[in-house]
Amino acid sequence: MLEVIDEIKILNDIKFELEGVYNKHVGWSFNSPTFFLTAYKEFQFESDKTHLFFIIMRENNKIVSYIPLYIDQKKTLRFIFDEHTDFCGVIGEKPAFNFFKDLSKVILNESKINKISLDNLLPDDSLLNYLKNFLGVGTAISCYNNHSFIHSDLKIGYYSKLKSRQRSELLRVSKINKAYGFKVFDSPNNFPFEEIVALRNKMISNGWRDKSFFNDKFIKFCHKLYDSKELVLITNWQQNKIVSIVFVFKNVEQKLYTFWLTLYDADIKYINLTTYVDFISSLEKKDEYYFSFGRGDYSFKSTFCPNVQNLYNLRYSKSKFDFLFTNYYLLKYFLKRIIKKL
Repeated sequence: MLEVIDEIKILNDIKFELEGVYNKHVGWSFNSPTFFLTAYKEFQFESDKTHLFFIIMRENNKIVSYIPLYIDQKKTLRFIFDEHTDFCGVIGEKPAFNFFKDLSKVILNESKINKISLDNLLPDDSLLNYLKNFLGVGTAISCYNNHSFIHSDLKIGYYSKLKSRQRSELLRVSKINKAYGFKVFDSPNNFPFEEIVALRNKMISNGWRDKSFFNDKFIKFCHKLYDSKELVLITNWQQNKIVSIVFVFKNVEQKLYTFWLTLYDADIKYINLTTYVDFISSLEKKDEYYFSFGRGDYSFKSTFCPNVQNLYNLRYSKSKFDFLFTNYYLLKYFLKRIIKKL
């Protein structure tokens, strides 16, 4: 049975049950109840022009799946906090064909929704594969990004899987920055708020990031996720200063670590890469962990020779004349190719 929740209070009331669904979920997502509830309250709940449109599926009166959606100020149906959520989609059991048929009807009949923009969908996500059939004309799917990951082996770790040249490159990076101490922060240890602010300020003052980068509100949001044991912080230090920090989602049930956000001192060569190497080295032979580098085709990721998988966007407009919206990513990619040839 499909159910739409439009009140944050109801979500708070069923949070425990949603956590049970998330803990059983198999996949890359870090879209836990703590994550999307905290994000929605901090960044999207303030506006009276946004509306919660949270989807749950019940079987025998028990929640087995959820889809964290909301309607933004432009009447577009989106994933909660999609700008910073690397993997979106259905959490829990995969709903049957008829569930998406019913969901499409609900969306099409909802007057508050004019458009749909579902970002960061994995290729096997049911939303991607079913909604396009029911929404019909006005639907466009595009591949505009990717994500990457590696897997460590309990006996040989991860680095032993690499070719000699590849291992040597990572070892060289590690030796260059061996003077910088490595430390992992995990709750209930104190969250290094002041040190993070100092590094953020240096990145802005040196022109590496703009003034809006990683503002105090966002740091406090990360602090809440840290206190809830959603995040661990992996860091490199120079005396009492953090010179590199990566915010990492920890999924104990799946033995999965997802690298999310990175701050680092760009004056220190390879220091951000060093933080990744140090962390993976500390865990690679302790268990069969997965390490996700998240979305984005950044050059440093290729150093680890990861597996790469595409991410997709599904767009739809109720207006048959909204060509620019539905084909945004396709047009953007097309223009990029033309500019490169000029």
